[in-house]
Amino acid sequence: MASIRDVARKAKVAISTVSRVLNNNGYVSEDTRRKVLAAMKELDYMPNEVARNLFHNRTNFVGVMMPDIAHPFFATVTKYIEKELYENGYKVVLCNTVEKSDREKEFVDMLRRRIVDGIIMGAHSLEIEKYRNLNLPIVALDRIIEGIPNICVDHCKGGRLAAQALLHSGCHNVVQIMGCRKVHSYSEQRHIVFSEVMKSHGVQVRTVELAWNLFNFQGYLNVAKKVLDEMQDIDGIFATDQVAMAFIRVLLERGKRIPQDVKVVGYDGTSFAEGCSPSLTTVVQPMADLGKTAADSVLTLIKGGKLESDQILLDVKLKQGNTTL
Repeated sequence: MASIRDVARKAKVAISTVSRVLNNNGYVSEDTRRKVLAAMKELDYMPNEVARNLFHNRTNFVGVMMPDIAHPFFATVTKYIEKELYENGYKVVLCNTVEKSDREKEFVDMLRRRIVDGIIMGAHSLEIEKYRNLNLPIVALDRIIEGIPNICVDHCKGGRLAAQALLHSGCHNVVQIMGCRKVHSYSEQRHIVFSEVMKSHGVQVRTVELAWNLFNFQGYLNVAKKVLDEMQDIDGIFATDQVAMAFIRVLLERGKRIPQDVKVVGYDGTSFAEGCSPSLTTVVQPMADLGKTAADSVLTLIKGGKLESDQILLDVKLKQGNTTL
């Protein structure tokens, strides 16, 4: 493999001249530049981009930490993060923690070695100080990390929309399925508001909390069966899209009619839910905007800028399907 020294020898110039051509700084005559580029082409020389970037105190990589990229929501948001970063000259170092603190710690230790210019944090199970000590530009994605800017949706509005959909459908006995409270996420707000709205209308709400790292559909099916065995009188369900679809499958298998017997409202608006039959009524999170905003925010910090607010709140909307009346 050719080296920068070989290029300099071939072009009959100093190594420092080749370096100036590679980094596009300092004066180099056009004739000399052509000689260097011709030598690089003839020798099939590939400059060490990582080394050059480190010399300039940058890597053009951004670390993206997610709890489970197999989950449709996180996969979609990551897709749009990657798209926006790529269009701005940055590439992604993807860290898939699967909500395991030991893996997350390994990734944090790796990122601390300055292999990235910034971090988008979509998973969080470690102590806050672990992130503060990174000394890197960081934004959190729907995670509560004190002192770190956060991008999330208006979960209060989302919970209100879900409650109104079930109230409008005439529900009187409702269960909501929420993620593990150990995960410090703003998404818990939707469940708080959902309960408040339902109870203000005299509707009983029971809450079931999922296990710490439950992200697979079979696990959701098991939860649905257990809940429906224990709460046979429920007529309304509020959960994320995947969990809602698991409930729909079990309900149909047991001969229940949707929405006549049981109404279901999802949350996320993922493509996974588009194939649901009957079509799912769901609160849609703007996943493309979440990804783009997270990417733009960390790029602003990387470039030394400041964000207008420590929390960027995006809107949600209700998509009416056939699982509510």
